[in-house]
Amino acid sequence: RKDKAEKEAKIPRPPNAFILFRSDTQPTLVDSFRGAGKSSRDYSASIAKMWAEATPEVKQKYNDLAAEKMYQHRQRYPDYRYRPKR
Repeated sequence: RKDKAEKEAKIPRPPNAFILFRSDTQPTLVDSFRGAGKSSRDYSASIAKMWAEATPEVKQKYNDLAAEKMYQHRQRYPDYRYRPKR
C-alpha cells in the first residue's frame, strides 16, 4: 500500500489527442443530456464514436495540442519514463 507522499510524488502521464478531445467534449455532452439517465459508459461510447467520425482537421488540431502538451511535460519532467505496473 502506498503512503500519501509516494502518491503525491507520482508524475502524471501526458495526455494524448483523444484524452484532450474527450476533456473538451464531455462537459458539453453531459450538459446536453442532463436528466436523460446517461452513465459515464454512455458518454465514453458517444465520445469514442465522435472521435472516430471526426474530420482529419479536428484530429490534427488535437494531435498538435497533444504534441505541445508532451513538449511541456518533457520540459517539466525530463527524466520521466512511463512504467506500467506489472
